[in-house]
Amino acid sequence: LTSSSTCTYTLLGGQGRIATDAILVGKQDSDLIARASEHFDWYGFHSVEEMLEAGFIAGVVRDNELVSVAFTSAFSPRYVDIGVRTRCEYRGKGYATASAAMVLEALRPTGKTPVWNVTTDNGASIRICRKLGFRKVYEKSYLCRQ
Repeated sequence: LTSSSTCTYTLLGGQGRIATDAILVGKQDSDLIARASEHFDWYGFHSVEEMLEAGFIAGVVRDNELVSVAFTSAFSPRYVDIGVRTRCEYRGKGYATASAAMVLEALRPTGKTPVWNVTTDNGASIRICRKLGFRKVYEKSYLCRQ
């Protein structure tokens, strides 16, 4: 048996301002999104178009490529999950934080509560969500057969 733990974080109160060069990505950015799809999975959506219909994508562009993205996923009437992906060679530069901050800003008028689900061993993701103002509200553990 192996074990794994996940935590759920939620944004309790407002987020602080994050300096950002992230952009909100839309249907007009289809070429940018198509090239990014070679590097990122879109977390359960059948297409990027489906994701854009349902919520938001933001990202940081370097050399005309999306190198880091944040996006909304796992919707309910009250909550929406935030996911982030960054290409390995661009990690540690604050791009995921900047992208997630842009998604949070776009989400604000919807009235939905953002949540951040992460495995307990993903320290980078936990640091990002805490920097953005999320606080842990739930933790669960799994036992899995190998």
